Amino acid sequence: MNKIIVTGGAGFIGSHLVDALIKKKYEVIVVDNLSSGKISNLNPSAKFFQYDLKEYAKLETIFKDNEIEAIFHLAAQVSVMKSINNPVHDANENIINTLNLIDLCKKYGVKKFICASSAAVYGNYQFLPINENIQLKPISPYGISKLTMELYVENSGLDYTVFRFSNVYGPRQYSSAESGVISIFCNNLINNKNHTIFGNGEQTRDFIFVGDVVEVIINSYEKKILKKTLNLSTNTSISINQIVNLLNQIFDKKLTIDYFKAKSGDIFESRLDNKKLLECKLINKFMLISEGLKQTIKLHDKI
Repeated sequence: MNKIIVTGGAGFIGSHLVDALIKKKYEVIVVDNLSSGKISNLNPSAKFFQYDLKEYAKLETIFKDNEIEAIFHLAAQVSVMKSINNPVHDANENIINTLNLIDLCKKYGVKKFICASSAAVYGNYQFLPINENIQLKPISPYGISKLTMELYVENSGLDYTVFRFSNVYGPRQYSSAESGVISIFCNNLINNKNHTIFGNGEQTRDFIFVGDVVEVIINSYEKKILKKTLNLSTNTSISINQIVNLLNQIFDKKLTIDYFKAKSGDIFESRLDNKKLLECKLINKFMLISEGLKQTIKLHDKI
């Protein structure tokens, strides 16, 4: 059987994707340098290589020794602030690493390349929801690197699908500085720590449950969705303050919120149009945010 490589397969979204692929009887190879992923996330049925994607020679051995059918490329540098502080590192992680994979795919005849991009490629837009056809105006090095990655993939000659993720949340999203706000707020509630919000909390995000993301990605592969760049979103928005209120209700707690100046490079409002995604019939129904939060809390790594 041909095999699938999942980069970042020990990370938040990647590990859920690996679990789902293995459940469907695919043979999976995980490539992850564990800079942010965790050994505990790894599915024991996957073959694991602790390689950095910049290590071209090591990567090539995987392609030489295995018949690779597809790449699911989820490994990335995802922190906006880190990209601002060190744009060269951000570019290496999000652009150069992708180019290494593209080159090896072409060299070894890999048929499909599916990768994760971000709503950050759009920048700030007054009119919502944002569709895939508007002019792209990233406002951070992270957004620029993700857009550059997209362009390389789209011009690679490979059969590709690029997904522009909205804000993904769910179990295994650890409460570090570069994690999503939902994970950080859950950790605060468990440990009775004050919430920190940068800005006034009225900034909005389009949150999507990790299980829905995985379902869409796998369906795109199985249904052979080719040469498309799609928003992967629920096309709904909720403010950060509303998220805090929902979590307070679920935990039956109310913690103090400390408000600070908004971070440079952060987008104020985000809601992605998912019309093209729905036209591809890759998912029947999205998880409601209230139910997704309950599942996240139930399976939170510290509970």
